[in-house]
Amino acid sequence: MTDYVAPVASKTDPGMGITSEWAKAADNRPLAMFEGATSAPRLQPLALDLFLGSGTWSGTTGSGLSSLGLLDGVLVFWGANNGGSSSGSAQVRLSADNGTTWGSWQTFSNSVVFGYLTSGIAVIGLKSGLILNSHTSAASPSAGFNLYSATLTVPSGGATAFQLRGSNSNFDGKFTVFGIGTTT
Repeated sequence: MTDYVAPVASKTDPGMGITSEWAKAADNRPLAMFEGATSAPRLQPLALDLFLGSGTWSGTTGSGLSSLGLLDGVLVFWGANNGGSSSGSAQVRLSADNGTTWGSWQTFSNSVVFGYLTSGIAVIGLKSGLILNSHTSAASPSAGFNLYSATLTVPSGGATAFQLRGSNSNFDGKFTVFGIGTTT
């Protein structure tokens, strides 16, 4: 980890000159802050650009995001309307090559009741395959959130893209995605 050397007022006064040692310390400050060095100022969450995007899906046509690089996972806020006549599931598929080829569709939220809206928050591990999803349905709002967890099949080396869809042609959905961690 890079050491953080705090600025010293006497060394930054006009006419003091810049030594190579002081220039190197100033050059390392941003890196030390991003690495979380002990004495470095903490980066505030709003300064970090974790928002990746949003989108919609219709029926069994998938929609998602690609170019996720080294992210460990994604946090997905999602909602779906199952206008069909039978319950279904929300599904996800992963790609290791930014969407050129895709793995199989896998369930990430079961019991999406027909004729009702369902919403949830899912954590999808792009490297580990772990998925944790908490969702609720307008069909039974008093029941609170349902918890669904599973382990997805992840492409070798991890996923760089994902898509969401419904398990039948009567699904419509929306999602907003934030990034989680990076592999170093």
